[in-house]
Amino acid sequence: MRNVFTLALLSFVMMMSCTKEREELSAQDQQQEFSKFYAATETAGSRIFADVNYKLYWTEDDRITIFDGNTYPLQYKFLGETGDNCGEFDVVKPVGYHTAWSMPTNYAVYPYDKNTSIAYDGTISYIVPTTQAYAENSFGLGANLMVAVTDGVDDKFLAFKNLGSCFEFPLYGTGVKVMNIEFKGNNGEKLAGASKITAAHGQEPTITFADDATEILTLDCGDDGVLLSEDADNPTKFWIVVPAITFEKGFTITITDTNGIVTEKSVDSSVTIERSKVQSFEPALELETIQSNQVWCYYSDGESEIIDFEEGEPISLENFLPIEIDEENLQPTNQDDTNLKTRMNIKSIVIPEGVEELGFGALAYCTSLESVKLPSTLKAIGMGAFGGCSSLKSIDIPIGVKVLGQLSFGLSGLESVNIPLGVERIGFGAFAETNLKKVVIPNSVTGGLNSTFSGCEHLEEVVLSENIVELGNYSFENCKSLKSIIIPANVEEIEECVFEGCESLEDVKFAENSKLRLIFNYSFRNCTSLTSIILPASLTDVEATTNEAFAGSTDEAEADEYGGVGTPVAGSGDLGGGVFVGCTNLKAVYSLSDKILKVENPTMGHPMPYDNEGFMFYVPNADVKAAYDVAESWGQIMGTDRIAVGTPPASE
Repeated sequence: MRNVFTLALLSFVMMMSCTKEREELSAQDQQQEFSKFYAATETAGSRIFADVNYKLYWTEDDRITIFDGNTYPLQYKFLGETGDNCGEFDVVKPVGYHTAWSMPTNYAVYPYDKNTSIAYDGTISYIVPTTQAYAENSFGLGANLMVAVTDGVDDKFLAFKNLGSCFEFPLYGTGVKVMNIEFKGNNGEKLAGASKITAAHGQEPTITFADDATEILTLDCGDDGVLLSEDADNPTKFWIVVPAITFEKGFTITITDTNGIVTEKSVDSSVTIERSKVQSFEPALELETIQSNQVWCYYSDGESEIIDFEEGEPISLENFLPIEIDEENLQPTNQDDTNLKTRMNIKSIVIPEGVEELGFGALAYCTSLESVKLPSTLKAIGMGAFGGCSSLKSIDIPIGVKVLGQLSFGLSGLESVNIPLGVERIGFGAFAETNLKKVVIPNSVTGGLNSTFSGCEHLEEVVLSENIVELGNYSFENCKSLKSIIIPANVEEIEECVFEGCESLEDVKFAENSKLRLIFNYSFRNCTSLTSIILPASLTDVEATTNEAFAGSTDEAEADEYGGVGTPVAGSGDLGGGVFVGCTNLKAVYSLSDKILKVENPTMGHPMPYDNEGFMFYVPNADVKAAYDVAESWGQIMGTDRIAVGTPPASE
């Protein structure tokens, strides 16, 4: 931190090199409404990129904001070539008329931002970007904030001055690619966001940030990252431009590589950043990367640990901090277990490339876990892998994953999840009792669901796969915030208690050409906001298939572990008992079928809430009504006055 490079090129030299060009500016140009400007940088630290000697240059088509003797911002572009250290700027889009306050001089700001504004007293409002782009051996485009003030409105020469300086971080490591670097002061110093710039001709400019400005600057190294040099004597250098400021308690840099490995380095002593200088963070820092048989854990107390496992084996309770767990409810059996306490303190974790499976309970009860990096090689997330991870709010499931096992995320804190196209099976209770708000199940998912979202009280929106054939028992039980759902055409069965307790459910639609055959017991019990529903024409007396629990699976053991779903469960009728029991506001059920719907298990309650005041069951024509009037469990129980001929309103 003691090695400071003072940039060599002084403003006097820059201005002298542009004097001849400035004198050649014609009188005609001077008299134009929008004059051309000449600009030079104060020092080598003043521009977009640097050479090996830290000399800085303009880049072709660079843009700046100019206030041409008034408070109206204009966009100007550089007319020279990349590598020029001074040159001519011309207005991009002249405006014929505008209202603005006149000022006694010209102001300019780099980089251009259409939201830049200036007050009559010359105070400039500017939003400093929070993210800077990586550039090899330099800082990135637009990272270095500069301001220029001329000596009166007739002066068209802009001598830009820096508002900050640059930190250089030398890094090296074997096989390491850096994804991003975060820089922040240890005393909450403001570094980017809304700011006020004060500048005057011939004086050093200053910048003051708003109270809500950000405290973190990020250097983005692109989607592919930057591969580090392996040579400690010739490291890869990263530059971050920071405001001229004193970091009273030092600063911290946080480096994340493309594997998700995080390396943090801090300086605790006071550090003053001087304008127009490059300060090197030395010695070069060596970074390590993850190996194929290692899990990297970061703990809540700031410590980290590498845990080895047998390469080629799935990560599970057997080889990753093993704990005793009750498999039926995924509850730990010994709260004093040392490994359980270690699990509960893990804040983030990185799983290496090459791992194809997270087995039973792999990360269960990592209750402090907030983030996880999964490998692109992952194919299956097994039973209870993230069970009880109550601090886990979101997760990025890799595209190659095909199976989400039983209770794989059950009882976790998930609020959002992206289930990628390619997932084929979602096991029993995979997301049960989580905090999910919206879910899209891709069309690659076939078979059915079973208790998948049971107890997700915050779930508001669901898009179902067009290829599922069954909504299994308790799939959306007690999803109390769910307001509407569209049942895909290929769904043949709605099993027991699928929507039981969905007290906000107002709208249930069946897709055109629905193949629905069976609705089982209590499937819509206590859906108290449901006022009407249209049952599709496909709901007729069709013999149910036999039960083949793991049909389509090549490995019954695997299907059992991951919650495999086969063909629909056997049944003997179309409607189970008590389908709409407790639907206190249901007033109308429209059946589009031209056959009588059979009632299975009438002892559980008649499917229609005929005791609701004003309730009507509508059938498509008089012949069907006549048949219902004499059918057992219909006319005899409901009474013929509750059955009528009618079609759904157009709005339905």
